[in-house]
Amino acid sequence: MTRGIVRAEAGFVHWINRHGKQRQWAIVPLPEAFVRWQLEWRATLYKALRSAEKRTQFAPPHLPVLATLNGAKAPAPINLAAKGVTLLPREDRLQEVVDQIEQFAARGAEPDYSTTWRERVGLVERIFADAASFHPSALGGLEIFEGRTYRNLVRDPRASLLFLSGGPDFVSYQIDVIAELVRENDLRYRYLSGLRRLFEGAPFHVPQSRYGCGYVFWVIGVSDKTPRTRSWE
Repeated sequence: MTRGIVRAEAGFVHWINRHGKQRQWAIVPLPEAFVRWQLEWRATLYKALRSAEKRTQFAPPHLPVLATLNGAKAPAPINLAAKGVTLLPREDRLQEVVDQIEQFAARGAEPDYSTTWRERVGLVERIFADAASFHPSALGGLEIFEGRTYRNLVRDPRASLLFLSGGPDFVSYQIDVIAELVRENDLRYRYLSGLRRLFEGAPFHVPQSRYGCGYVFWVIGVSDKTPRTRSWE
């Protein structure tokens, strides 16, 4: 196994650091309540987008704060960045979903939202309709800027994601992960970039000409941090 490479197999995620030392962590499942929350939020979002199109305003539970480790000489130990993160289809469904996205793109449908908006929304509604279609222990996201977050994860793939929503429920989860970098020849990258490009020209996205890589976030720990009334007894 090459140094710096992250690999998941047989219920563990493995990494060899730059000193040649191998580490591994047990992969754990995402809570059903977390997956249900993400899907319910998306269903509400897509319903709003279908009716109000690109003018809809919404809170983003798919934009967690990603914490990565700075180098030993950095003045602060942690780097924080908001990162778009999504559920990943299971391996046996990934090709099918990628085909659906790429077949839409192959029609030459440039972001002509006046004619294809509802069709785009309908496609993502179908993709996110069934919790059983998604990988139980992995999330995904794109790298846009290749800045400090990227450099940190190349050096050390350990990270944490803090998901949260607005009131009145203030749902919050900390998901501890190991980040695997995926490139353009990887089916998971094609899913992540294709999903993003469905709405690339919409006002709620900052347009990008390309994406250097994506991340598969393998889940190694979960903490439900939703606030509750504390018992002082």
